[in-house]
Amino acid sequence: MFAFTGILLGLVSSIIMQTILATVLPSVVEDLGGENLYSWVFSIYLISSTITIPIFAKLADLYGRKRFYLGGMFIYLVGSALSGITQTMGQLVIYRVPFCFFIV
Repeated sequence: MFAFTGILLGLVSSIIMQTILATVLPSVVEDLGGENLYSWVFSIYLISSTITIPIFAKLADLYGRKRFYLGGMFIYLVGSALSGITQTMGQLVIYRVPFCFFIV
């Protein structure tokens, strides 16, 4: 039961992260500048997840899903914290890359 709850909480946090970003990104771009990087905030997430999900899924099958899930959650938290303290749009694009590791 606890494992199922942990997985659900992880999925909910990922969904909230996506919907909140879509809502607040116009304000963030206004504050940070970098209108030319607007689409990259979403695109870098899709590109990096397309590349890494098959790799980490295979590694999770070989070495254990729990280890990779917990590691992915940690990376997700670090990426969230870095995204929260970003000073430029370029940094935000770079800090969005770790979010894809969570979806293993």
